[in-house]
Amino acid sequence: MSQLIRSLRLSISALVRPSSAPARSIAVVGIDAAAEAAIIAANLGISYAQTGVTTVIVDGNLTDAMQHDLLSMPLGDGLATVLSGASEARAATMVTSVRNLSLLTAGEADTPEVALIDGERFHRRAMPLLDWHDMLIVDGGNATNDPPSLCEVMDGVVLVVRRNKTEIAKVDHMRQRLIAMNTTLFGIIIAQ
Repeated sequence: MSQLIRSLRLSISALVRPSSAPARSIAVVGIDAAAEAAIIAANLGISYAQTGVTTVIVDGNLTDAMQHDLLSMPLGDGLATVLSGASEARAATMVTSVRNLSLLTAGEADTPEVALIDGERFHRRAMPLLDWHDMLIVDGGNATNDPPSLCEVMDGVVLVVRRNKTEIAKVDHMRQRLIAMNTTLFGIIIAQ
């Protein structure tokens, strides 16, 4: 797994984007692979942090949050609280035991998550974390039909799919929707 993550990090770093600016925000989204996407997001964040890049992982999977468990952190106030306006992103972010790595957990959603996680609200309330961190990794959870709308404000997306389960038509639909959002597809990882 560590070689895969290192290779992914290096590929993203080497990618020349249309703006010529390096990628600073990446969403990891599963198609039939929420747990695998969460693990990849956590490991990608750790990989960036281990190279000295100040990194924040944002758990955007409000319905099945896993990042706090993967990083042995309390659930605490998180993205749901930030998106509702009850807390600032920087104040809700926790330092992890991994040097240069912070976490904004999903938190507990009191309102329907679909209404909370829209691209504009995510951009306004969570993206300012890039003022204090060099890299922002979002666990986008499992996409059932379309990419999460927060993808429209990300520099790019990594899709995680399941071998012998995820249909090619779903992957192609997701790719087409990302193109329509003007979001770069950094790559597709096929999980067992």
